[in-house]
Amino acid sequence: MRQSKELLERINKVVRHIEQAIDREMSLDELASIACFSPFHFQRIFKEIIGETPKQFIKRLRLEEAARLIAFHPDRNILSVALQVGFQSLEVFSRAFKDYYSISPDTYRKSSESERFRITQMPYTQLQTGEKPVLDVVSLKPIQDFDDLSIEIFTRPPIQCVYLKTTLQSPKMIDESFKSIKQWSQIRDLPGSDVTPFGVIKDYPIFTSLDKCRFFTCIAVDNPAKISGIVNHFAISSKKYATFTIEGGIADIVEAAKFLVHSWIPGSGYEIVLEPVILIPIKDPTATPFNENSWQTHIPIQPERRLY
Repeated sequence: MRQSKELLERINKVVRHIEQAIDREMSLDELASIACFSPFHFQRIFKEIIGETPKQFIKRLRLEEAARLIAFHPDRNILSVALQVGFQSLEVFSRAFKDYYSISPDTYRKSSESERFRITQMPYTQLQTGEKPVLDVVSLKPIQDFDDLSIEIFTRPPIQCVYLKTTLQSPKMIDESFKSIKQWSQIRDLPGSDVTPFGVIKDYPIFTSLDKCRFFTCIAVDNPAKISGIVNHFAISSKKYATFTIEGGIADIVEAAKFLVHSWIPGSGYEIVLEPVILIPIKDPTATPFNENSWQTHIPIQPERRLY
């Protein structure tokens, strides 16, 4: 099926709705009505474009979010995690988590960090064929020593931006996406569109396979333009970030982030907020390959508080 701009725009509208309402029930009829399709045609077109049925997509997002919450906050009550990601009971959540990760939420919580990484990659590993998981750039070796990593606390003001969505699977596709969003904004003479594009990692690559780990190439704008096709609007509210600069690709960024989480966060008085990570390129990303750039990496944080 030809993925026209109109179809992409309608499906993208549904995806945005799902992301904003992930903690509540969403019927097929509700989602189909947002896209202005019959339920039958909506389900077929959604899978054609996204690669998963609406039910599979919602379930995966919920379970990956739950895995992140449990990993970052192991003291948190499992039921509260289940309710936060849209499950109505502990029993239903535990069954879904075990079906997906082959382990119970409580056992996952008590596992070592390296074991959690292995577990969250299991859905993408074809055990029958012995293939490696898609997420093979994130090593399970001990946390690297980044003694020279300068970490600062920085509060970013709110940002309005337009973006194109790709994934972390292909650095070449990311390079092309940066060029496309820059060209898109310049053609339309958007106010503020003369700035350098930046990146947003929507999913955490430790918990999500790279082919499904959403990456936004963004242009900050003064006023969002009318969006169409694969171009979307994204608002980032003002937040506090732990910021560092790292050279290289996603594997280098993830290793530095792991160091921050395990060596800097304890004792800092802060905790990680499970929201998108912002990547500000040091060199023009439309002229410098993703893996050869340096990235000012902003990881959202908040004052530490005990979670129950």
